[in-house]
Amino acid sequence: MDTDVILDVLLDREKFVEDARKILQKIELKEVEGFTSPVVLANLYYISSSLKNKKTALSYTRKIHKLLKMTRIDQDVVNNSLEAEKIKDFEDNLQLYSAIGMGLDFLITRNVKDYLKTDLIRILTPKEMVELLEMGE
Repeated sequence: MDTDVILDVLLDREKFVEDARKILQKIELKEVEGFTSPVVLANLYYISSSLKNKKTALSYTRKIHKLLKMTRIDQDVVNNSLEAEKIKDFEDNLQLYSAIGMGLDFLITRNVKDYLKTDLIRILTPKEMVELLEMGE
């Protein structure tokens, strides 16, 4: 899961919160496994501490850490991220290649267009993921 999806729940973003919350609930119920990268945790803490306070930010970051498993960012992930054909957003590349390195099936983000196209993983919006989950995939 990308930062924006998790922030949708934290910030209760009216237009987006429902789908993001449904995904997190499925993960909480252990119906599916959820992953995110260490970069996302750092983003969550940074953004939420600037919007709330450090204590709240740390509490929320801990909750997400307990709920989601972490992908790895190692030398290969960084190399792939830096050597990609296009680099719209280095941080997105780190998340993409760390998810691919873990053999994950999906990367969930609202910024699908910001990610490189690849056959190695499906990049889905939260709405698309909820539709797949409801179909039982």
